[in-house]
Amino acid sequence: MGDKKVIVAAPKDNRYFIISPGRAGTKWLAWILSRLLFDYTVLHEPPLCLESLANGRYYGSIDKDEAINELRNLRETTISTMFYYTKRGGYIEVNNHLTALGGDIREAFPDDYVRILGLVRDGRTFCRSALNKGFYRSRRDTDYMIPRRGTPIFEKWKELTNLQKCAWYWTEKCRMTRKYSERVFKLEDLSGVDYYKHWVDFLQFCRFRSFGEWELQDIDKMRVVRVNKVNYKRRERLLFKDWARERQEEFWEIAGEEMKVLGYGERNG
Repeated sequence: MGDKKVIVAAPKDNRYFIISPGRAGTKWLAWILSRLLFDYTVLHEPPLCLESLANGRYYGSIDKDEAINELRNLRETTISTMFYYTKRGGYIEVNNHLTALGGDIREAFPDDYVRILGLVRDGRTFCRSALNKGFYRSRRDTDYMIPRRGTPIFEKWKELTNLQKCAWYWTEKCRMTRKYSERVFKLEDLSGVDYYKHWVDFLQFCRFRSFGEWELQDIDKMRVVRVNKVNYKRRERLLFKDWARERQEEFWEIAGEEMKVLGYGERNG
């Protein structure tokens, strides 16, 4: 490969926010971007990750104006502090806790160049990861997002299995990710066999900075690095295809429509 410039940069002092349903490789993506983009501050779920604010916005206990003001105040503090120490003008935050605030981000930074992107993962592997992580195993369901009161699924929430709750969580967060993102990218594309063309597509769309072809070769080494240390007891050792038929049906009943929309297949596909 030569040094041909394959990607053209956007204006300086950018603000990029990458949202997701979680368990979708956000830490991995942030790690790679931090090594590709030396003129950017890249943070994965920084302190004050705004989970409480996002939950309040989702459930309606916090209104739009309050959310915008809080988001602006907290993130301007973070960005200013990081610039003081690093002198890097660009800012990238990869944070699944911001997903419910996706509709407020641009209004919180009206004078900046703001991009909102999405990162998703196959719902089947998400659920396996979430079950291993212990989603909804606590007696307090409020440890994780639950449906809004008055919705059909809220009425039967206590009757659902952990798998069904994880499938709902993935579906709801993916819908928000699609709604608020300029474009949604898949973890499987960026980490798979054809990673190079998908990374070029990703970087061309984002326009973080200009890249030469030779620089992108480093992604091959970085994409196979494990950045998450699995320190929890694995409860789901079987892959989805090896699950009992009844459990697979539990998943498809709730997540089937979103799986189809995202191009991950259909129940009988």
